[in-house]
Amino acid sequence: MTRAQFAAIAVRILPPSCREHALLNLSPERGRSLASYLWQVLWVAIRALAGQVRSTTGVRIFLLEAYTVVYSFTASAFHTDRPSVVEDPLAIVKLAIPAIAVMAVLLLRNAWAGSEERPQLASTIDVSLAFGLVVLLQAALWAYFPALVLPRWRPTQGSWAAWLFLTELRTLFPPHSSLPPTSTATNLPMYLEEIRWRAEELQRELRRRNRWAYLVAAAVLAGFGACFARTGVATARMGSALIIAGTLYIVRQLWNGSAPCSIPAGDAFDLYRDFCRSELDRQCMLLRRIRYSYVGLLIPGLLLVLAGSTVYVYVMLMYVLLIAELIHRAIVRLQQEQSEVTFASAAPVLAP
Repeated sequence: MTRAQFAAIAVRILPPSCREHALLNLSPERGRSLASYLWQVLWVAIRALAGQVRSTTGVRIFLLEAYTVVYSFTASAFHTDRPSVVEDPLAIVKLAIPAIAVMAVLLLRNAWAGSEERPQLASTIDVSLAFGLVVLLQAALWAYFPALVLPRWRPTQGSWAAWLFLTELRTLFPPHSSLPPTSTATNLPMYLEEIRWRAEELQRELRRRNRWAYLVAAAVLAGFGACFARTGVATARMGSALIIAGTLYIVRQLWNGSAPCSIPAGDAFDLYRDFCRSELDRQCMLLRRIRYSYVGLLIPGLLLVLAGSTVYVYVMLMYVLLIAELIHRAIVRLQQEQSEVTFASAAPVLAP
């Protein structure tokens, strides 16, 4: 087998989108010996695969997936107790082996995912493959390295909730879903009916968002208000107070600045464009203030509440981090819409 044939076979294991780039970096003449050429092929393949993973995986989504995976194995192996290095020096190693295996499967699935829309069962297949690898890995460890097997590993309510959350998370944020930087459009033609529809749809969307925000805030205030009143743990009371204060601040911001303004009357294109631009800018600034209070008060407060609690309660942190990601993406989406509206121009109306 020639070096060119070996390189072609080696590149076939890479995702299709990066095969051509890898082949360009492989030359049969490079390398003084066959061993050095094989190392070159391996290094080029690793770099190409790593670059594909970086382009298809968002950092925040990766961290949220990693936390979900670690929580799943902690809840299924250690149950209500947290891993203790003092009692079991290998506890962290036992937990890290399956977690790293699952994240490796998910990253490779991201690398092989195309830019087209994924099938409905793609996320379920991702999680199933990762779970199957963990089962095989635990069986191999049980046969050869019993000391590294997860203790008392069996399905629990917390682990199933984490696996379901991981599946929904990959469905909601599939590979290639990382937000692009906000680009400024230039002279985008737009008809009067379209800019008027955008203004009306923006008003309806803001009203729906406010209703859901008030409902969620009421549930948070009721739940953590009860926690503050009943618990006797100092950290839990401090955390509940921070969450209540942050929620009240968010409600105040929504009450004072989230209500959509009235759509101007008339048939002038500039009226609707200026309305959309100012409203999008106002809502974007509002979400930024909410994000600061959310990250600065609610998340630290939740961490104080979770301190000293059982492992199962940490499932709340997954949903709190998910909401933080949704707020960030909503801000970016508003910036993109504002850029489109700002540079929009009235499309010429053809005479009948």
